Amino acid sequence: MMRGGGLALALLAGMLAGCNNRLAQIGNHAAAASEVPGWTCSRFALYWEDASTVAGPSLAVFSGCGRLYGGQVALVGMVSEQGGGLHLSPIFAQAERFVGVQGAAVNLTPGGGAGVLLGGVNLTGDRFDGAHLGVLNLARRGAESNPGDLVQLGVANFAPTEAYQGFQAGVLNAGSPRWFQVGLINFGRSPVQVGLLNWNGHFFVPLVNLLLRAL
Repeated sequence: MMRGGGLALALLAGMLAGCNNRLAQIGNHAAAASEVPGWTCSRFALYWEDASTVAGPSLAVFSGCGRLYGGQVALVGMVSEQGGGLHLSPIFAQAERFVGVQGAAVNLTPGGGAGVLLGGVNLTGDRFDGAHLGVLNLARRGAESNPGDLVQLGVANFAPTEAYQGFQAGVLNAGSPRWFQVGLINFGRSPVQVGLLNWNGHFFVPLVNLLLRAL
């Protein structure tokens, strides 16, 4: 009991005073302009923002860093230049490039990557290989010619007009995946569209539209 109480007091003291080393970042920290980025194995903080690399588990209210790998949980949000592993936050998670599973109300990976985005709003750019599972899914046009091998499942799914490998399933689908679109309303030039109304680039077709030229 005493050992447990001593450990809790030590952790609380570290959170208040701040601790930054190769083993752990504990406490609160905002990087100075002259600070040189380093790395650490873990992070436990209320608020921590710098350009360091976190290579292991992280638990914070808000966490911002250069690279964030491993299992990460943020009560408000997390921002990183590169991310990987499992990132979870009830509000938002952003990684310029991400590989793994990212779950939040808003997921942003503007630089692309690979894996699964699970949340209310999912946004990727450039090339992203994997799946968008959410209410609003958006693969915006970036430097790459297409967003990769992508599956979008949600209420509304949007992607660049260039054809990509994959499919869209939702109430509203806009894009041209090379497999199919299934929804209430489909916009695009997929070879197979199944929905109440399907727009093939020229006119609406009810129920089922087969665009053989796209095969």
